[in-house]
Amino acid sequence: MHKDNIDIKTSDIPGYNADHNYFAFTIKGDCLNHDDCPIRIKDGDMLLAQHIERREFIRNWHAYQNEIVMVEPYVPNSLNINHALVKQLVAVENGWFVVMRMFNPDMTIELPIDEIKEISIVKKVIEP
Repeated sequence: MHKDNIDIKTSDIPGYNADHNYFAFTIKGDCLNHDDCPIRIKDGDMLLAQHIERREFIRNWHAYQNEIVMVEPYVPNSLNINHALVKQLVAVENGWFVVMRMFNPDMTIELPIDEIKEISIVKKVIEP
């Protein structure tokens, strides 16, 4: 994931709040390029996201359920990946595992919450 510097009007940000930290990044991969995904996301799309503090997420994860999230894990981690993940948030099981869904192929993955370095909510695809 590469965070991009772009100019965007606050009126273009759904639910804009001046107290939140927003950023844009370009996605790599097609696992959310599906009609059933809440936001259809294709390889190369630029996404606008809002950073969420880890403690806020842990306390109120239900508020973000079914949202598209960007999760940056610590390295090393149990999934053996060294990049951020963009998936749909399904649940936090037993207060410990973040369960995320991808649509292409349709499957879920789990990541222990203590392996998450940063989490953000994807607000929208930024049109070129």
